[in-house]
Amino acid sequence: MTLPTRAVAAFALMLAGVGIALAHGGATGIVKERMDAMVEMDRAMKALVVIVRAGPPFDGGEVARLAGVLSDHSGDDLLDGFPEGTGHAPSEALPAVWSAWDGFAAQAAQLQLLADALAERAEDDFNGATAPEPYPIAGIDLVDGDLAASLPARILVAHMSETCSACHADYRAR
Repeated sequence: MTLPTRAVAAFALMLAGVGIALAHGGATGIVKERMDAMVEMDRAMKALVVIVRAGPPFDGGEVARLAGVLSDHSGDDLLDGFPEGTGHAPSEALPAVWSAWDGFAAQAAQLQLLADALAERAEDDFNGATAPEPYPIAGIDLVDGDLAASLPARILVAHMSETCSACHADYRAR
């Protein structure tokens, strides 16, 4: 790599770092860590939606990898990113995260359950056995593990998307 090329590459990396810092409003520590995790989850979820809309054939390994990203950042890992006292700016977390912790924890567990089920069904052809139509899963209408394991991948992705949307509606400022 020539010196001018290295300089341009270094400048591009610096700008990328500045862009990430600005996107998170100067967040540091656990707040930045959870914001970074949310960005990874957002990218994974968007990629899964694209795959579902495109239909078969699809790369089951990629679906499993994306589901793994969501699983890795949900459940207890997600909860660990929201210790008491971290709702200050630049965090986008609403006070409801802590005042309605049980509901927040249920959403985090729900996402992990669905992501784990999707990872297991990654080779599903999206044309699996007839499954029940998606139903509201926010709050107390949660899908259980046995039902999740029986749903086709396309339905699991729809439920995961609904879980993310419901959680953001209840616990994220925007």
